[in-house]
Order: sequence, then C-alpha cells, then structure tokens
Amino acid sequence: MKKWIISNVMFIICLALTINFLFPPIYRSWLKIQKLDEDVMILLARIENLKHKIASYKDRIDIMDDEFQREKVARNKLQMIKDQEEIYRFINKKQEEL
Repeated sequence: MKKWIISNVMFIICLALTINFLFPPIYRSWLKIQKLDEDVMILLARIENLKHKIASYKDRIDIMDDEFQREKVARNKLQMIKDQEEIYRFINKKQEEL
C-alpha cells in the first residue's frame, strides 16, 4: 500500500511539473496563432477592398474614351505635358502699400 501511494504521488508530481512547464508555452503559441489569424483576416479584407478600388479605376478608365478627357486628366491631375511643350505660370504679386 505504501509503495502504491509513493508511486501515485510521484506520478502526480511528474504530471504537475509537465503541465507547469508545457502549458504556458503552448498557450502563448495558441495566442500568437489567434493574433496571426486575425491579422490574416484583416489583410484579406484590405486586399478585397483594394481589388474593388482597382476595378473602379479600370471602369473609370474605360469610360474615358474621349481623347480630350484623357488629356485633361493627364494635365490637371498627373501634371503631365507633351514633348517640346513649355509651361508658363503667372504669379500675381500684391502691391504693397507705402
């Protein structure tokens, strides 16, 4: 009987030590995996949003079949100029009162 109690106590001590040393790293790893899964879901949603934005831009480009509209966008928004073209800008200076 005494031998049986000692072996059970030793088993319980070994089991407790094993759980004590193995459970925290496993739990931390599980938390990291959960965080990474959340990050993946956020990134997938962002990718889908960007895909919709790209499709919207492609639709806008397809709508602009008119050469005048394309040139207007290129000049105003993209600040592009044609080859051998010069741009002059006028600066209005306010007259200072003496």
